[in-house]
Amino acid sequence: MVQLCHSRAAVKYDLELIGKRVRPGIAGSYVLYPCLNAQKDELFFEAQDSKETTPPWIYSINILETKHQPKKIVEGQAPSINTNGSMLAYYRHPNELWVFALETGERRKIANDIADNYPAVWYSENDLLYSTKENRLVTINSTIGVKKYTGIEGVAPSALSHKKGKVLCSSDARKIYLYSPDINKLEVIKESSFSIGSSFVWSPGGDSFLYTRQTFFKQLQLNEGHDLFLYSLKNGKEKKILEDVALFGGVLIPEKNSRVGWVERAKPRKSGEPGLTF
Repeated sequence: MVQLCHSRAAVKYDLELIGKRVRPGIAGSYVLYPCLNAQKDELFFEAQDSKETTPPWIYSINILETKHQPKKIVEGQAPSINTNGSMLAYYRHPNELWVFALETGERRKIANDIADNYPAVWYSENDLLYSTKENRLVTINSTIGVKKYTGIEGVAPSALSHKKGKVLCSSDARKIYLYSPDINKLEVIKESSFSIGSSFVWSPGGDSFLYTRQTFFKQLQLNEGHDLFLYSLKNGKEKKILEDVALFGGVLIPEKNSRVGWVERAKPRKSGEPGLTF
């Protein structure tokens, strides 16, 4: 399964079959940036009722429970979970980066210069990568608060491949970069003459990823919308998966006793369907 947040709706897709939805979650809400604690089968995400004026909250839900009742965790946005599943990082307005210990509930602000609307990305148990207000790529240790400038500007981190230990980054809406934190190396892996989205979802083995971009057909129609593609790092080829997708994060959900593949097509979300579905 893969959990995608697109067009401010979260949908869980079967990776082999056609998009399969099971149970409603928070009806009437928007849902963004899901991340998974695989050790406890717990999914975290940003959500807010469309009728509320209060700030968004981060929720959690156990993907194996039958009742699927989301619970509030902490006020914030754009959650991401560290590599051992013990800490959440999240954004709070204005430009604050916080961490939350899932076992103790301890909350700490560790930075006040994170760029708006971009999540921080964990690349180890204690270390985060994020883009600053000045558009600089920096690392920070969540335990001791030591921040280091990578020497790289103009890119924003998006998704870590746990298999490869590398981070996909967006740039000027025309390029996709691959960053290696262990050697502080940035390389271009995809260029396009069409607009590229800033959110990516890795495959299980780290050999391909989902991303969105404008197409030639949409450009001819003066349509700024994006379609969802699967891009292979092995051969540089891509395959269109879904049309009219504005991606706001996603995560692979391993299926127990199930073979893993990738969805080829899915039915579009109908108007009035709940924001979070399982």
